[in-house]
Amino acid sequence: MEVELTDIDPDTTVTFDPSEFSLSPDDEETVAIETEGDSTSAEVAVTATLFDDGNETGQITLRRDFSVPQAEQTELTGDVTSTGGSGRFAFTLTNEGDTGVELVAIGIREATGPLERVDDGDLLLDTSGTGQGDRVVDDAANEIPVDDETFISFDPTQSLSPSGSPDDSIELRFDKFNDDPRGETVTIEIEFPDGTGEYVLEVPE
Repeated sequence: MEVELTDIDPDTTVTFDPSEFSLSPDDEETVAIETEGDSTSAEVAVTATLFDDGNETGQITLRRDFSVPQAEQTELTGDVTSTGGSGRFAFTLTNEGDTGVELVAIGIREATGPLERVDDGDLLLDTSGTGQGDRVVDDAANEIPVDDETFISFDPTQSLSPSGSPDDSIELRFDKFNDDPRGETVTIEIEFPDGTGEYVLEVPE
């Protein structure tokens, strides 16, 4: 089978590597798709030409819209600041990507030492530019446990502009953990509209 990929996107130029290749039964091929500028989707035609003993017997053409999930097109970097032995610590999430993203929910997947949950105060504050902060998670939530599955929704959803824009970062503060987080490692998971990403935060001594 001979396979050819063709750019049919009306809004951007799409290139492929490779754009043509042969496949035997049970074979597979990975194709890198690159779009022009900061576009994160591509409309593509995939044409497969079928052969029998060297003779062409037909063609199959599929049209696909390939999109890059926000979690993969964006890097969120944590800049962590401890607030002593209070159980609180702040961290900055920065969008390093070329397109804006939305933060839908947050979970705490792992934490070292005695850290088991955030269950006091306002749980999570946006302290960007204020120092004091406003609660940014669902009012009904009374804790953020350290576990494999719990997500607490941002309320409202938090938006980060593309890298280099004035609003490309947000400073958040856990308020507060059940014990002193200094010197511990916390792994958070952020939910986006189309996927999730995990980020490790090293809390300074």
